[in-house]
Amino acid sequence: MKKKFMLQSAIAAGLLSSTLLTATAEAASVDFSDIGGSFAKSAILELADKGILTGVRENSFNPAGKITRQDFAIILAKALQLDVSSAPGQPTFADVPADHYSYKYVEAAAAAGLIHGVGEGSFGLNQNLTRQDMATLFVRALKVNVTGYRDKLTFADAASISDYAKDAVAYAVEAKLLTGENGNMFNPAGLAERQRVALVASNFLKASEEAKAAEEAKAAEEAAKAAKAAEEAKAAEAAKAAEAAAKAAEALKSSGSGSVSSDNQSSGDDPSSGDSPVDQAPVEQTPDEPTLPAVDISKFKEVDRYNGTMDQIQGSAGAIGGNAGTIVTAYRWQDTVAENGVVDDGELGPAIPLGTSASDGSLEIANLEDLAPGQYSYIITAKDPDETLETAKDAQHALTFTLVKGNEPIPTVTSSTYAFDSSEGSRTKQLYAGTVNAQTITFTMNAGVQFVKGTVVVNVDGFTFNTEDTYGTNGIHNLNDNAEISNDGHTLTIHNIDLSAYTNITVNLLNKSVPPAGTYPIRFTKDADGSGTEYSPSAEQVLTIVVGEAN
Repeated sequence: MKKKFMLQSAIAAGLLSSTLLTATAEAASVDFSDIGGSFAKSAILELADKGILTGVRENSFNPAGKITRQDFAIILAKALQLDVSSAPGQPTFADVPADHYSYKYVEAAAAAGLIHGVGEGSFGLNQNLTRQDMATLFVRALKVNVTGYRDKLTFADAASISDYAKDAVAYAVEAKLLTGENGNMFNPAGLAERQRVALVASNFLKASEEAKAAEEAKAAEEAAKAAKAAEEAKAAEAAKAAEAAAKAAEALKSSGSGSVSSDNQSSGDDPSSGDSPVDQAPVEQTPDEPTLPAVDISKFKEVDRYNGTMDQIQGSAGAIGGNAGTIVTAYRWQDTVAENGVVDDGELGPAIPLGTSASDGSLEIANLEDLAPGQYSYIITAKDPDETLETAKDAQHALTFTLVKGNEPIPTVTSSTYAFDSSEGSRTKQLYAGTVNAQTITFTMNAGVQFVKGTVVVNVDGFTFNTEDTYGTNGIHNLNDNAEISNDGHTLTIHNIDLSAYTNITVNLLNKSVPPAGTYPIRFTKDADGSGTEYSPSAEQVLTIVVGEAN
């Protein structure tokens, strides 16, 4: 079930809190003297009249003021009503200590998977929020799958949008949360202004209300369909029972149950005498019924695929009894009617087909839904191939699990061993602008865990990959060997890597022209089994090339 960009209106209201917004009863009908020329004037006044925001001083809003990353973390944490009472004792980010005013909010946002930091264990404290990061964080808070949206980008400076932000920016534009600026430009590195955040929040509020109405209409439609299907099923069962009863009556009639033969009656013989041939009462025959399949709920497990992809269910051998081909189904169970631990009417969601069992009773991994962090219960049932019988939809057949996605480490190990030029700890490399055909840029990452048909994805800014470049796993390979170059040369994907744990993976960029002065990150992730299901991609790791002016 893919999430829509819908949150409660209280969340949208909360998105303008902290240093940007402070909801007060006195904020209604306020007028700011410095927003006359602001493109977001109507949004600012609308939200102020609702008591959602106030200015920085009396009658002053400071529309062009900037937002820091930690203040935006506070906005997200309060908006989403995250639990800030159980912040860890050990800071996640080296630059946000436990005694900092934003600590518990930053930790809560990080635990929920909303904020990942800027790399090398840093949050980016006191850094101003960029436009591309504003789009990324707003969209991430919506819990939507935006994979592939980058293909819809039409901005003239689309290539300047960091790879991690492209899908989110494209989605935010399509959802009308924000727009470009200065014609067909997005200006991804531009700093987010207070007036821009106000406008995006206003759009967010409208979108959430529209989405809520659409969801309610869809829920009503699905409920009507379910009711109709239930009535049709009930009618079909009644018709089937009536047909079976008619056939049984016909069988009894044709067998002459309990009657004396016509010959005996015509002769006048005493039907009770031992010599009289009396018909014996027939034994009622019932057709062979299919065997009710069994479900061993202890042999099912959930597979947490993390936000943006489908979470899954898998059954090991013996999970399903009976023959191969048994139909397996899941029903979301929410114990909300009586909260009694019993499956009551109205507590089950629609059927989710999971596939059919194998000969050993196992169930191959099957898509469930894209679930947010939380606790879930699913009733697992089995039907015979003819779908005439289904196991009980009761609490004894409930698979219950808790997803804490943002708090759990991602399965593929994120190794601390990665650097330029095989020099451990060297995660920044200095180059000089204008250097041509003289630089070999080499960086190494440690596998950290055994790779079986694994994958490494590398994104570079300022440089591009080509087939002259090489990578090293078990030997040196050209980039046309199990490697794929995409994103106009800025993305490298290496497939089918087989490595033992603690083996290095090296990438060599050969004969590159050094770009103008600036900072150019290299971001990479690892997946120990590629498209497999045992591991998911690692957290993103970042190396940085700093280009200075040539002397």
